[in-house]
Amino acid sequence: MDDIFDLQDEITREVVTGLRVQLTDGESAATWNRGTRNIEAWRLIVQGHGEMFQFHAEGMLRARDVATRARNLDPDYATAWALEGMTHWYEVRLSLADDRDRSLSLAVACAAKATALDAENPSVIVQSAITSALQGRYDEALDVARRGLASNPGSADVRAVLGMCQDFNGNSVEAVGLFDEAKQLNPLHPIWYFSASARALDACGRQDDALRNVRDGLSRQHNNFPCLLQLASLLGRRGETAEAARATADALRHSPGFTLDRVDQWLMTRNHAFVAEFKDGLRKSGLREG
Repeated sequence: MDDIFDLQDEITREVVTGLRVQLTDGESAATWNRGTRNIEAWRLIVQGHGEMFQFHAEGMLRARDVATRARNLDPDYATAWALEGMTHWYEVRLSLADDRDRSLSLAVACAAKATALDAENPSVIVQSAITSALQGRYDEALDVARRGLASNPGSADVRAVLGMCQDFNGNSVEAVGLFDEAKQLNPLHPIWYFSASARALDACGRQDDALRNVRDGLSRQHNNFPCLLQLASLLGRRGETAEAARATADALRHSPGFTLDRVDQWLMTRNHAFVAEFKDGLRKSGLREG
């Protein structure tokens, strides 16, 4: 009898995953389904990604809680370790962490554990690459993403994270091309594609295209912190200070402690000229100094 119920659970999960791939989450839904036979652990990971992509402190804590519960149910579920690591990564980048060094150390530990379990898992590759970048190991981040794409040539998420790593390294033109390819591969891409691709477009001088990207992102999630921050900077530089100020105010509802001195940590780029431009736009939008 238990075998029958297990089979029913497995069929249910496969059907739900297939629907999410087609209708809501695209490639990511298939990745979350990888590496566990525990349906409750899988359900928690689906829930956790939704919480994390709210981009605020409470969402990060809820996402971490469900990721921890998922890995306790299945300690070999690499995606659960990667999700937990991502919450620590976002806490550092969004300036939500009470102890930056501790959060970074935990992100690194989760990346190492997830990689040991399933090094070719796209979720693991994404978390490992961006964690290396957050440590300032930009060349290592590029290597992780390139190796990941070699083992997952059809993965939109790995292609997109290679775009992020190229952008971190100041190679924004290459980054834009990778994001375009990733979006073609996965039209139902995660929300983070919008702000990441907009930043690359902005860095290579395509501000109008960047603005369209962030507005598209905000049409999907109106309170998305990364898109709001990008919007505020773009509009500030265009002299549209009233709308820029509204975008900054909306962004600060998610991360009240975010100030101009945190922008370098947010952008994580070797392109120092772009950092200065981005800060100038945010300064004009009313973002205060630290």
